[in-house]
Amino acid sequence: MIDNGPFKKQKLDNTVETSNDISKVDLSSFRANNNSFLSSTKHPLGILPDGNYLMSIRGSNEKKKIHAESVQKNLGHLSIWSYEQIIDFVKNYVDDPQTVKSLQQTSRLMYGLLYEDDIWRNCYIKEYEALEEIQKTKDVKEPIIPFKNLGASNTWKGSWRRTLLNIPQDEEEAMIQSQELIFSDFLFRPYQNRQINYRKTFKQILQLEDTNYRNCNNGNLFFSIDRFSKEEFYNDNKFESNYYNKPFILQNTLDSGAKRLDKIEDLLNTLPPESEFRQEVVKWSLMEYFKYFHANKDESPLYLFDCNRDLLTKLKDYYVKPDYSSLDFFNVFEETRPDHLWIIAGPGNSGSTFHKDPNSTSAWNQLLSGLKLWIMLPPDVSPPGVIADLEEENVTAPLSLSEWVNAGFFNDCLKLCEKNTLNKKYCLIGCTYPGETIYVPSNWWHSVINIEDSVAMTGNFVPKENLHRVLNFFKNKKLQISGFHLKNLIKSMNEFWSKNSNSYEGPNATLSRIIERFDEFFTSGRSVNMLNNIDDEDCGVLEDDSNSILNEVPIYEYFALLINSDPRFNSYLKESMGRLSELEKQQNNKNPPKVKESEMWAKLVDNSKCFEKGANSGFAFNFADESSDEE
Repeated sequence: MIDNGPFKKQKLDNTVETSNDISKVDLSSFRANNNSFLSSTKHPLGILPDGNYLMSIRGSNEKKKIHAESVQKNLGHLSIWSYEQIIDFVKNYVDDPQTVKSLQQTSRLMYGLLYEDDIWRNCYIKEYEALEEIQKTKDVKEPIIPFKNLGASNTWKGSWRRTLLNIPQDEEEAMIQSQELIFSDFLFRPYQNRQINYRKTFKQILQLEDTNYRNCNNGNLFFSIDRFSKEEFYNDNKFESNYYNKPFILQNTLDSGAKRLDKIEDLLNTLPPESEFRQEVVKWSLMEYFKYFHANKDESPLYLFDCNRDLLTKLKDYYVKPDYSSLDFFNVFEETRPDHLWIIAGPGNSGSTFHKDPNSTSAWNQLLSGLKLWIMLPPDVSPPGVIADLEEENVTAPLSLSEWVNAGFFNDCLKLCEKNTLNKKYCLIGCTYPGETIYVPSNWWHSVINIEDSVAMTGNFVPKENLHRVLNFFKNKKLQISGFHLKNLIKSMNEFWSKNSNSYEGPNATLSRIIERFDEFFTSGRSVNMLNNIDDEDCGVLEDDSNSILNEVPIYEYFALLINSDPRFNSYLKESMGRLSELEKQQNNKNPPKVKESEMWAKLVDNSKCFEKGANSGFAFNFADESSDEE
């Protein structure tokens, strides 16, 4: 924040006129309020945080002795393990729900350790993925029901545990209490995170955004996302002149005759209940997802995120693509273009952790029902709580949105907002309401929290203003390319080159090197070899330890040649190639030459990591790699 000495910072809220002097503004009134529920949250099994052990047990030698004896009695030889190690062992090596149930019934302490629904979810999903792989080899597709032979339910029962053990949703359970036996942040935090009430947590921001929505403006100059009426935005040609690289929200983007969604069940007015959609790691019917949607206990609820073209065609009356996405350079790929249109649905408290959209594309997101909170940061600003390597191939973040908020990282985003100026934004925060469409610029970090049950449509596209960034991605970040089905793509390349190779015989300064590389791919026989040895999976999930496939397929060259051959787009190619060259120079200046790594240092680092993994730290959030194409 700018320091102007004697100025006293003034708190900003939605009831006062915004100050134009950022040095006088304090955004602390918009901080996430975690205190409203954290202190009063009580685990249904009586499990307590580590801190309670320090206060109520450790201070008394008698209580400490009794507690240690109780743990020994409940766990036997397993008492030498930490609770985290026991749970990790069960997740990794116990493969069926009946065995988990038997382990859970061995003692009061084991009942508490293995009650957490994430353990049962892990069991279900591992079996589901294994059965899905088997089903790929079959001609006849059947509904996948994990552990059907062990009596698991074929429909959702309100939790993963109840579903796997086939316990009716209305049947009461004993709920064996811990009685000051289990003290663990590891077990208490997931339950605590699930209790978050985002309407209370973000009360001040939601009030401000409600005012912005009703007045169709930006109520403060420091973190809200610019909002326009559709007419004002297009009449002033704002996208091409100023907003192709800035987030903004358009109101009233749905046609007056568009079908409306008040709740997710309204999709049944158009789609049959047996319509199958992908929900992250599972693929359930729409009706089955409805049951999960309204009754689940997950810290991170499953998100319906699907690009099924046949089903989305039936939903065309529910949404309207924004005009600024009509000139889309990915249209040159025609049927081989990466999936680019999705339906997104999730219950309140679901959402997507920080990510950038694939292949450096831009995106629009149109809310059909519900309420979404957006946190957005420009490409060069790292989101608080998120760690990415230099190439952003590996991104590490908290496991859930609620964990990210409770750890204070949202409040760190507000501190970034205090640095915003008219010319430079470090973080923007805003909400979208039904009928509004938000624009996500190329390479912007964004995270989305569903304040309410929400349904949206979203699409990725490449406007002319960001074409050079996509060309740069295809050329210099090949291993991060996703969405293409390579077998189909290489066939398309082959057909294109058979028809067009003769037209490039003359000199072409802009494309000469591109033509040479593209032609060499076919004359060398690599294209034939790949067609014989790869399947048609999304190239983003190919198992390719040598990294040879994506490095060899000339996707960048093919994209440039397709643009050059298309009269709708070829006039933009030369300028974009020039901007690409400038972008590469900037990147080379920022990235110093790599120094050869010391083998001794590498061994020391590896040993250090092994030691860290074995350490038992009381308040360590569990972080994992995230790879999401959501929103």
